[in-house]
Amino acid sequence: DVAVKGLIVIADIDNGGNIYVGPSTVDSSTGVKLPPGGILPCGNVNLSAIYIDSDVSGEGISYYYTI
Repeated sequence: DVAVKGLIVIADIDNGGNIYVGPSTVDSSTGVKLPPGGILPCGNVNLSAIYIDSDVSGEGISYYYTI
């Protein structure tokens, strides 16, 4: 349970499909879509409320946050 002032999610450039960011029920129809190399900036979020899904198993992301 970590509240942060800012969060940036970056989909790996080598991903073969899209990444989806959203609540615990996130999927391709409910999440914010990030194509390979896509960047999603967020403000004032709780890290425990952020979930990730992907089109292809094993895809990756990087994330950075400020407290």
